[in-house]
Amino acid sequence: MVTAYEAFEYYSQLEERCAELEKKALTLTDVSRFSDVAISTSEAARFLGIDRQTVLDYAKRGLLKRHPISRDEKIMLVASDVLTKTAEELRRAKRRIKWNLKDE
Repeated sequence: MVTAYEAFEYYSQLEERCAELEKKALTLTDVSRFSDVAISTSEAARFLGIDRQTVLDYAKRGLLKRHPISRDEKIMLVASDVLTKTAEELRRAKRRIKWNLKDE
C-alpha cells in the first residue's frame, strides 16, 4: 500500500521532471522549418563529423534524402533530414542494409 507521503513525493518528482522537460523544450529547434532548405554534401559532412564520400554513399543508399534541386553532378540534401540524424544512426542503418536486416 502506498502512503500519502510516498504519493506526494512521487508527484513532486514528476512535477520537477515535467518542469525540466518544458525548460529543455524551449531550447530545441524545430527542424521542420528546414524541410525546404538544401545543403551540400560538404556541409552535411561537416555537420555530421564524417567524410564527404561517406555522406555521398549514404545519399546513394537512400539513407539521406536528396533535395528536389539535386542533380547527378551536384547532390544536395534536405537539411531537416540531415539535422535529425547522427553519424552513428547512419552507420547502423547502412549495416542493416548491407546485411539485409529489418529495422529495429
